[in-house]
Amino acid sequence: MDILKQIDIKKLFSLDYIFEKNPPAISNYLYLSFIFGFFIILGIFFWVWNAREKNQLFFWKKYKAKLFNLFIYTGLVGLILVFSRWQEIPYLGSRLFLIIDLLVFIVWGLIILYFRMLILPKEIINYRKIKDFEKYLPKNKKEKNEKF
Repeated sequence: MDILKQIDIKKLFSLDYIFEKNPPAISNYLYLSFIFGFFIILGIFFWVWNAREKNQLFFWKKYKAKLFNLFIYTGLVGLILVFSRWQEIPYLGSRLFLIIDLLVFIVWGLIILYFRMLILPKEIINYRKIKDFEKYLPKNKKEKNEKF
């Protein structure tokens, strides 16, 4: 909990602090590298989970692909920014890009949440209606003979 004592709230919202082109490399950015590394691990988890299930429906595959993209790209960009900070690369290592990465993660996550909560249930209902309708359609003779 020592890290919480080092954070100065007034500094966090100061424009000079945010737009500093070359902030000091020695700071508590090790924690951020762990967080971004965890994002990459989560992205790999969603990729493996998506690849293992062969008989899943297309909209679940689409949802897992969105989660994969969110975590992999945010994690990779975050690690690149933390590395740039460690190497003291001007502008790329600034706090502004970390804030932008955080905002992109939040907005992208909200878009995926919107997809999961509002769009995906409608797709599932439509899919079930189509399957129920197709169940009662007559089958071709070829399809009947191929079963036997």
